[in-house]
Amino acid sequence: RRRGGARQHPRLWGLPQEILAASQEMLDVDSDGCKNGAIAAAGAAATASLKSFLCQADPGLLGALAGSLAASAVRQLSHSCWEVQTTLCPRGGICCPCLRPRTPSALASALLRCVAPQLRSLKPEEDFDSSAFLPELAAHLGAFTHLEELGPLCIDTADSLAVPVTRAISSHCGTTGTGAVDEACGRADAAQVALRIVTARSLLPSLADGFLRCRQLADLDLTIRCADLPSAQATAELFMPALGSCPALRSLRLDLDATLACGGLLVTGIARLCQRLAEVGGGQLKSLSLGYIWWSEASDEALNQIHDALSSLSNMGDGRGLRQLAVRYPQDQEFGALDC
Repeated sequence: RRRGGARQHPRLWGLPQEILAASQEMLDVDSDGCKNGAIAAAGAAATASLKSFLCQADPGLLGALAGSLAASAVRQLSHSCWEVQTTLCPRGGICCPCLRPRTPSALASALLRCVAPQLRSLKPEEDFDSSAFLPELAAHLGAFTHLEELGPLCIDTADSLAVPVTRAISSHCGTTGTGAVDEACGRADAAQVALRIVTARSLLPSLADGFLRCRQLADLDLTIRCADLPSAQATAELFMPALGSCPALRSLRLDLDATLACGGLLVTGIARLCQRLAEVGGGQLKSLSLGYIWWSEASDEALNQIHDALSSLSNMGDGRGLRQLAVRYPQDQEFGALDC
């Protein structure tokens, strides 16, 4: 206590100023660069508890702690941890080449906040409901120019989605090639940005354009659900040819969960997909897996196109070309689906 009686913060008598500065630098935690709110909150709480303890600690204990913090090994470790944090979580987004989201919200956050040019693999742990992430996927898929692995993903064309008006009107956000996110597209705040309800089918053109830009995509696991003819037509005529335009595709697992009425259109879409793969793939495709197809609804023309495309894919020469074809859970087997 001073003579006036006011209690002062305990001083560390006899310690060099550089040690005091080092201890203060070690104790002051800046969590602005942390993109995970839970981690930031936990870190702030722990820091507050530590500071409270140090303010009430004995000066001798403070001196011992400050001396330990000033050790070169501790300072090097602290500097290394800070460099790792600023590298993996820069202010521009999460910098990690392989992401495996465990929840739908984590997948949406990864699509919004990752540094797009460095992303190599995006493999969710489950087939999440597409309504949780599809607007983000449509807006930013085209920026993932180095993406090599994607899926499992499920696209339900009947989903109703709330998207910012700017994203619903224009697909400009999906054509940007950087990790920076436009304020109206990447950080939709309901209090500031007007929202519009659209169907997932209306995002198929943006998704198709995004896949056209994924020139290094090699492994894709995708499920498409269609319950009405307009959705099946858009999928067959626009979306599936875009999938076939990925030149580096080596493995494709495609499930088409559709009603009987949509079966014929989707088989036609498979024919266009295979034709595009034969034209642009250059023999890269090794494995093709097709599931839940209404083969009994296929037209003779579509089956002939598929036959010719598969023949081209499997006869590329020089050890290239299709090596594995899997037909899983064909619908209407009792009506000759397997014969088709």
